[in-house]
Amino acid sequence: MLMPEVVTLGETMVGFTPADGAPLATARTFQRFVGGAESNVAVGVVKLGHTAGWISRVGSDVFGRIILDELQGLGVDTTHVAVSKTEPTGIYFKDRSHVAERTVVYYRRGSAMSRMRPEELDPSYIAAAKVLHITGITLALSESSRRTAHRAIELAKEHGVLVSFDPNYRPALWPEAQARAAYRGVMPFADIVITTEEEASLLASGLERGGLEEMLGALAQLGPRAVYIKQGAAGAAYSVNGEVGRVSGVRVSQVVDTVGAGDAFAAGVLVGHLESLRPGLIVRLANAMGASAVTALGDTDGVPGRVGINTLLMEAYGEELPDLE
Repeated sequence: MLMPEVVTLGETMVGFTPADGAPLATARTFQRFVGGAESNVAVGVVKLGHTAGWISRVGSDVFGRIILDELQGLGVDTTHVAVSKTEPTGIYFKDRSHVAERTVVYYRRGSAMSRMRPEELDPSYIAAAKVLHITGITLALSESSRRTAHRAIELAKEHGVLVSFDPNYRPALWPEAQARAAYRGVMPFADIVITTEEEASLLASGLERGGLEEMLGALAQLGPRAVYIKQGAAGAAYSVNGEVGRVSGVRVSQVVDTVGAGDAFAAGVLVGHLESLRPGLIVRLANAMGASAVTALGDTDGVPGRVGINTLLMEAYGEELPDLE
């Protein structure tokens, strides 16, 4: 069996959003989709021509089957997803009546993924990868899922696998102080960190910081050799092996749904590292991936393949990705 280049670990749920864009309170018909930060990243990596696998747990219910069928259909390896007969698959509802102020209601307490334990990991699967991608959501779900994430990171470090970390802070899951402590615990082991300006402030709390460049430096002091700070439509800033810079964003004609944009950005970053692209091009790719994601409703529906992303890169920045070998 071909082992994937990128392995992700985390929860994916089935989501529902009003089909006509009405508020949740008045909606009567819903559109269904699949979404989860880590599996979204895996999909983005696959769409750009690489291989990715997703480690997780789902329930033996219709929602778990929907998730597995969709991700398998998109080319993500799901051979290391356990199916629980006793715990359910998480679901959520997304209000898109106001794009800039989205409301998401989760039903994930006691979900199958929240009960995952470190001993369920297959060390050989992680050891064979080039990158392990973890988010702060997995750290927040439960004590057992947090221990599982830490064990996955240990396995990656033991075998020379790059560790990518996206805090993906969710206030509904835990308070800032607890989140900060957990993130700080991961930072010394992360090779790549992908964050927003708000999350960067949370991570760097108590450290010397001023402007964006100082923030990048403060985060780099915590351990990672590559730090990317997302700035939404304005683009992103980066610090990679001491090289610091900023790349402007990609304009889109219409923003349909911002959910999943950060995951598409992360997929671009990981592919950039897999292909050893220069830092500026990595961020251009990540910006273009994030911009594409906001043009469609589903978490990954707007994420393009390699031909589509090259077209967007040429339009926005006047350059393309090199051909895959």
